[in-house]
Amino acid sequence: TISVKDMTITVNGVATGKVQIPVVSGNGQFAAVAEVTVTEAGAAG
Repeated sequence: TISVKDMTITVNGVATGKVQIPVVSGNGQFAAVAEVTVTEAGAAG
């Protein structure tokens, strides 16, 4: 799962590698794409 709260991105259950996550601002407009490198720990940011 991928959840975004405030400016914190939490990634769970994703294979190790790079994941591109689109981040949408509060008003629904496209804000940015965060490229997250997922480590064996299962969380990165």
